[in-house]
Amino acid sequence: MRLQLHALDPPAQEARYPVITKGLPAFDKVDRLDMRTIQEAMGGIADYLTGKDMSLTEHFRFRQELAEEYRYA
Repeated sequence: MRLQLHALDPPAQEARYPVITKGLPAFDKVDRLDMRTIQEAMGGIADYLTGKDMSLTEHFRFRQELAEEYRYA
C-alpha cells in the first residue's frame, strides 16, 4: 500500500493539497482510492509513532532520574 501511494504521488503533494504546484487538480489521473486501506496504513503509522513517543518519554524520564540520583549521591 505504502509504495502504491508513493507511486501515485512521489512528492506527497497530491495527498495534502487539492491543487498541486503545477496548477493541476490532485490525483487527476486516479479513478478511485481505497480510503479504508489508506486509513489502516495511517493507523499503523500512528500506532508506531505513539509507541516511539512513549518509549522515548520513558527513556528520558529514566535518564533524568539517574542524573538526579547521581547529583544528590
